[in-house]
Amino acid sequence: MKSILNFFSAVKVNPVAEKEPFIYKSGGPVHIVMIVVIDVDPSLIGDIMATAEAKFGKTDKLVYVTDNSDFTKFRESRAAFEYLPPLVHQRLHAADMPWQAYLRERWGLLLAKWKPRLVLSYGMNIEAFLNAAPARPVQDPVA
Repeated sequence: MKSILNFFSAVKVNPVAEKEPFIYKSGGPVHIVMIVVIDVDPSLIGDIMATAEAKFGKTDKLVYVTDNSDFTKFRESRAAFEYLPPLVHQRLHAADMPWQAYLRERWGLLLAKWKPRLVLSYGMNIEAFLNAAPARPVQDPVA
């Protein structure tokens, strides 16, 4: 038993190695393809994802931008996605906030965050979606 204890006590940890950073091997730059699926029939989202994966999935990271609050397809595929409120909800809450300004800023932030090399649209394109948003809150007339 004593020889085993001597063996383990003889192993020294190199204190210099603990202080040196470990450098992970880089996989190289990641190219992003942003796919806008706004105002699309929810039953078609799976087909759109399959088509995009077949075309770009081997070389690019796919990021979806959707107005559909059912994220099931995206989550099942472990896909990256961003959500923008649909036009019907924007109109319903038009008095609450300036949707057009908010969505334009949000779109700019998404472009800055992901830096896509390509943006594809299925359904309504992003410019039409941004232009269709309520411009400013509706003010109740003061009596």
